[in-house]
Amino acid sequence: MIRNLAVHVSRYSLAGLAGTFAGLISFPILTRMLSVSDYGLLSLVITTIYFIAAFGKSGLQFSIVRYYSDAKTGKGKWDLSTYYSTIVYGMLGIGFTVMLLWALVVYVLPGTIWGEPKLKHLLLLTAILVFAEVSLSMLTGFMQARQQSGWLSIFRVVERYGILLTIVFTLYFISRSLESVFIARMIAQISVISILAYYVMRKVQLSRNSFSPEMMKTMLLYGVPLLGNELVYIILSLGDRYVINWLSGSESLGIYAAAYNLCEYVKFMMVDSVFQAIRPMYFKLWAEEGADATKVFVEKSLYFYLMLCFPIIAGVAVLGPDLLTLITSGKYSEGAIVIPYVIAGLMIYGMHSMLGAGIFIKKSSAMMWITLSAAILNIALNILLIPQFGIEGAAQATLISYVFMTLIETFFARKYLIVSFPFLAALKFILLSLVMYYVLDQIEMDSMLVTMAIQVIVGGVLYGLLLFITDKKARNIVMERLGK
Repeated sequence: MIRNLAVHVSRYSLAGLAGTFAGLISFPILTRMLSVSDYGLLSLVITTIYFIAAFGKSGLQFSIVRYYSDAKTGKGKWDLSTYYSTIVYGMLGIGFTVMLLWALVVYVLPGTIWGEPKLKHLLLLTAILVFAEVSLSMLTGFMQARQQSGWLSIFRVVERYGILLTIVFTLYFISRSLESVFIARMIAQISVISILAYYVMRKVQLSRNSFSPEMMKTMLLYGVPLLGNELVYIILSLGDRYVINWLSGSESLGIYAAAYNLCEYVKFMMVDSVFQAIRPMYFKLWAEEGADATKVFVEKSLYFYLMLCFPIIAGVAVLGPDLLTLITSGKYSEGAIVIPYVIAGLMIYGMHSMLGAGIFIKKSSAMMWITLSAAILNIALNILLIPQFGIEGAAQATLISYVFMTLIETFFARKYLIVSFPFLAALKFILLSLVMYYVLDQIEMDSMLVTMAIQVIVGGVLYGLLLFITDKKARNIVMERLGK
């Protein structure tokens, strides 16, 4: 089962690799071609779009997947025609209404309330992206419900690179203003959504007469509670952007966002892949073999996650500052101070899919309240720490909030499934990672690029050898592989 988990994690990681690579390409381009202040505003506007779009989706993206099989097989109360018509007219109607209301709110509120004079103009300009996000969520939801995972993966890659190429072309040949970045994003996203809509909806029969208010109500009752969890997670992970902009200004925000985004790429490859892979596996184990088998699987998964978690934290803490300087031409080098806190917080958060397994299996609704508590703590700590410590205080708030969330999840999850934490093994992995960190920190060559390359090689070899010497489970895996 652990081997299957490794296979699934690898597949999810590879599926997201192309998209991550697009982000890594755009990251140095945007940080070099935009001012630090504009990059901060870019982060703030995109955060706002995601937050407002969540209201437009109203959790219906989850209902799309939940009710598709019932409609297709005829086991539910509604047929496919009613299913598609209700979702398309209902979801797009809600999304369009939210977009208009958001544009009206931005227009009516005075510009001074946003802190930055340019921010009001940018939010008005990008209101259309709220509707685009809702439309995209609906179409990809249909593909997920139909289990068209291959085509969905291809589309996501095409979307990311389409947006990337359009923005790069605009910045190099038309204008280097922040407004042009968002106009390019809108053009690219609307174009790709139009193509996707043709592919997804070309055989679907829509009729206004097939719209079912009863089905819409049922879908909203299912989706809205999940909307709450989506919203509070956005606040937890991105809410500090507004506090930094409010207390320290857009330039500090730009420096913080650049360093944070660098850590996010690592999280996407490791934490998100584990989360997507492991949950379906322990759901199935719980249903087929019960709590004991699930407990054994989750504890083994946690052990191997910890084996990789701490050296990743140490490695990013060492390499992150140089990497940030290298790819952003030094404009954001001050952000290096936040990297150790942020990467530690994000990687510790990755444990929650295992330590909180009992909640995911038996009481997923509790996640919203746990996440909300962590989000409130995060905002409060940001307000408290930023005036004294600047962006380092924001990073400390991130770390504390994610640790708090993981501990609370672990506490409540034990009611349904007790997952033992391997304290001695974790301490060993921490000590080995600290040794690796100390050795890597001593390496310094004339070239920054050469220094990082040597650090990656030495770090991987050193930690691997230390692990082989001190950890029986790791040694057994190696010997098993060599014996094949």
